[in-house]
Amino acid sequence: MKTRTFLSPIGLVAALLALASPFAGRAAPPKEEQLLVLPVNAPTLSRTVVDAASDRAGARALALTKGKFRIITKDMLATIVGEEKLLKCEDEARCELDLGAAIGSGFMVATHVRPVAGKLEVLAKVYDVKKLSLLAQTTVTAEDEGEVLARIEEAVDDALARGLKLGPGSLGLVRGADGCPSGTRRIPGGSYTLGRRGDAATVRPVCLDVTEVTVAAWGECVAAGKCRQEKPECGVAANSGRGDRHRHPINCVSWEEAVAYCAWAMKRLPSEEEWEWAARGGEKGNKYPWGAEPPAARGCWNGAGNDAGAGNRQGTCPVGAYPAGDGPLGLHDLGGNVWEWTATASGDGRVYRGGSWTATLPAFLSAASRYSMEPGFRDTNVGFRCAVAPEEKK
Repeated sequence: MKTRTFLSPIGLVAALLALASPFAGRAAPPKEEQLLVLPVNAPTLSRTVVDAASDRAGARALALTKGKFRIITKDMLATIVGEEKLLKCEDEARCELDLGAAIGSGFMVATHVRPVAGKLEVLAKVYDVKKLSLLAQTTVTAEDEGEVLARIEEAVDDALARGLKLGPGSLGLVRGADGCPSGTRRIPGGSYTLGRRGDAATVRPVCLDVTEVTVAAWGECVAAGKCRQEKPECGVAANSGRGDRHRHPINCVSWEEAVAYCAWAMKRLPSEEEWEWAARGGEKGNKYPWGAEPPAARGCWNGAGNDAGAGNRQGTCPVGAYPAGDGPLGLHDLGGNVWEWTATASGDGRVYRGGSWTATLPAFLSAASRYSMEPGFRDTNVGFRCAVAPEEKK
């Protein structure tokens, strides 16, 4: 594994152990369960933004846990450990866990911001320190440094809600300033003409999941007893139960199962009208989510110009793997990866939209592309994302 150099908090492990910290060598837990929120690790950002992001992460942890934990933030950590030091570390997770254990924390939040493909990837992780395990992680994308604080909140909210079971059935949906839950984007309302149906539609503002529902997220619903556990006979490209597919979309999901998942997540399936409006970029009226140009290498599909070679793709891709295919509203994979169930009926069937990894013609990835199947239908190229109405300020 490649050796990396990290600035504190990772380096603080060395300080703790070398300076014979009062926590070093102790196994006794604190009287009150601690949740350690590490300072944000973002070596490419200004110190001002890093400090503000760290404060924001601590504030979100305090707000979400509502007194269930003693929150240890960057300022408190500095008084325990002292000055920051450098430490070469070959295992980032191991070092983070060592730090959490050294000060006696039961749980820990670690957040990283890294440049990826001209944007900034924000990764939040929640650990169970005592069990040395990663409970949840959330990755979101910031367009630039100015978006980092909002994306920090989104990532920390989602990772904490899932990792500490603070989400559905506990705290309810944690909403941001735009009235939308973490992990979703607000889609403004408007009127337009649907491409395939040809009729006029008016859409109210809606919050749509940034990504298709992943295998990891589906697993949490399974653990809660609200989604099926068995792997359906659906083909060799089925993702359920595969340890290497946590960030891929769940596929082989029937319409009824998609409805059940969204209900568990305190959401619903989007209507066909909402879905196409979002895929068109709202008022922009795009042919494809990204604009007017053919897909080429902009999505997870199987036609000419895709990065796997025409006809060579054998399954789904990690969600958000093709940022060039994102629309102006910041949603991933509206063209390709898996077709997405909607709430809309068509005869006895239910409509699904968006094209998939099996698509060989560009038209399948267009915002207007639509098909329907019976609600019990499953396939390796069908998945879904959820929607919820925004909470408007009074």
